[in-house]
Amino acid sequence: MAFIDSATFTSDKKIIEGEILERFADMLTDHAPGWSVAKKFHKISYNKVFIDPYPINLPYSVNIEVAKHYIFQNTNMPDSYLGLAIKGEMSPSYSSVPTESRPVNSTDPLDGQAFVDWVKEQIAVLETQPGDTEPKMTKFFTPCVLYFYMSDRLPSVEDDSWNLLPFDSAELERGCLDIEVWKAYYDGSNYKIKEPELQILQSPVSKCILRYHKSPVEDLWSEEYDVSQNLTNWWYDSEVHIQGYTAPDGGIFLVLQADTVPAWEDNIVPSIPLYFGPIDPVDEADKPIAFFAGTMPDGTVSQVPDFDFDNPDKSNYQEKILPILKSYPRHPSNGVDTVMVRKSKYGARYQEYYLSWNTSPNAMPADREDRHNTDFTNNVERDYLRAWNQVNSDEYKYWFNPSRYSKKIHTSKIYLIHPEEGVRGSLRYSIGLSPIGICSGKIRVLVDPCDELNNSPVYEYFKYFVLDGVSPLTKRPGTAYRPVGLGVKLD
Repeated sequence: MAFIDSATFTSDKKIIEGEILERFADMLTDHAPGWSVAKKFHKISYNKVFIDPYPINLPYSVNIEVAKHYIFQNTNMPDSYLGLAIKGEMSPSYSSVPTESRPVNSTDPLDGQAFVDWVKEQIAVLETQPGDTEPKMTKFFTPCVLYFYMSDRLPSVEDDSWNLLPFDSAELERGCLDIEVWKAYYDGSNYKIKEPELQILQSPVSKCILRYHKSPVEDLWSEEYDVSQNLTNWWYDSEVHIQGYTAPDGGIFLVLQADTVPAWEDNIVPSIPLYFGPIDPVDEADKPIAFFAGTMPDGTVSQVPDFDFDNPDKSNYQEKILPILKSYPRHPSNGVDTVMVRKSKYGARYQEYYLSWNTSPNAMPADREDRHNTDFTNNVERDYLRAWNQVNSDEYKYWFNPSRYSKKIHTSKIYLIHPEEGVRGSLRYSIGLSPIGICSGKIRVLVDPCDELNNSPVYEYFKYFVLDGVSPLTKRPGTAYRPVGLGVKLD
């Protein structure tokens, strides 16, 4: 097992926003045993009305969304793929698309090549080129919003290909992130999907926002002057810091965080987890694959710090993006509010699982919230950890803190549970502990208490994290007691 820290990477390998997919792929293939890029491609989804032979009203603009996909495979998990995508969008006027480049009603990729070429030209104008002067900017793709998913198989599209899908204008995001539907057309006035690859079994897509990227914190286009602007302090080379383990069995448990220096308050640049891989099962014959990640709470810049981490109602869940022809009824996980498991004991796919660990009751005082003003908020309640995890906070009087006598702290396995299946197992190479009261970044855990009595103690070491974003480790019902102080095993 290896612990990785992207801060130690050479400059050409650091995880930067402008090349986040490529650098993430390099990190996995260079530092994680058995990982490779199984396939990479682009998928363009556009408003299907433009191939409708009988449109009622032709809209003024062409809504286009493009997703850039990387699908990873590990030799130790041959039936489980991990997909990662970023997305961009544009809305050019229909008249600005040359007649010879407009989309046509055909499922033949060659018939759509002219439109693909035109879209690629528009992206090239907005995206950074090697010869651009500093500071470089990424103005089409949004690299601080990552989309993760699992699948059982790879799509049949060619590697490095560009693919077209006409789809409903209100669901173009879903269209470009789906990897099962590749052909659609109009048969008269009827819109039809052709030859879907349902055997891929794509999971719901987890949307992971690394930082706030909208006005007033970031705005790259001036409506007043009708020109590009750089109203931001994140750039092409802004780093995303990644720490965590890569295990011999292919599992990964990482903590991701964008550059916090431009905006460190209000939880708009949170630290979030990424777990993918096996767990330690209760039944040795059981081979579950688990996935979960995290995200900045969706909302305006003044709503993000006011997010209620204690509200377990599904109305408080983050976005759930399902494949076009899948719904996984009922209770499919979005991988952010709950843990997503590839397959239940008896066959159900991608259901919601929860985390549990041995700790004190969640309802203990104090309130675990704080109030103060910032540039964009006025005296709002803050439930996220960094707002109230201060030494003068009332939480220090009540929580499951380190003993002042023995200097030891209680730790626990982090169990994966389901209301019907019970305990399925525990997360590998990680422990749960108190989220406050610990100053050290490293936790020493005695492997066998008997060894200490024999004066031959053997220890394992864990890196200590406290996470800020929405994830199963920080929010109910993902964990009954929130947040989980997280220990990730070191080498």
